[in-house]
Amino acid sequence: HKYCLLGLGVFAIANANSYLAGSVVMVRIEYNVKLLNLYASKTHSSKNATSFNIVQRAHQNFLEQYSQIVLGVLFTALVADRPNVAGVMLLIISICRLIYAWGYSKDIKSRMGGVLLSMIISSIGIGYGAIVFLTIFGVKIIKN
Repeated sequence: HKYCLLGLGVFAIANANSYLAGSVVMVRIEYNVKLLNLYASKTHSSKNATSFNIVQRAHQNFLEQYSQIVLGVLFTALVADRPNVAGVMLLIISICRLIYAWGYSKDIKSRMGGVLLSMIISSIGIGYGAIVFLTIFGVKIIKN
């Protein structure tokens, strides 16, 4: 069935988000960062504040990129009618976002590989879907 990989991809991206959100909850408890504080303040020890803020920032960045991910998947799955490709995109992006978060928690410079690859995959999906969408209306992207 052509939607199997898409379902698996949706499951993977939802679980990546849940994992990152759970990580924030765990360090929030560990470092005693009270709600509604999005980030640890200067009242926490600098080591704890930095550690918490890194985990929180990795999840926040995931949420900031989520709309582009959804757009790429929608274009690929629905407009280009390639739900399996969209599912594979989501699987790759999910793994990349976790690599980003793990790298970010070790050393801020280590985050770039995961985030760049996930942004490239999202952009390919958006671009591919946009090209298919435009060709539906007779717009030629590549001239013969």
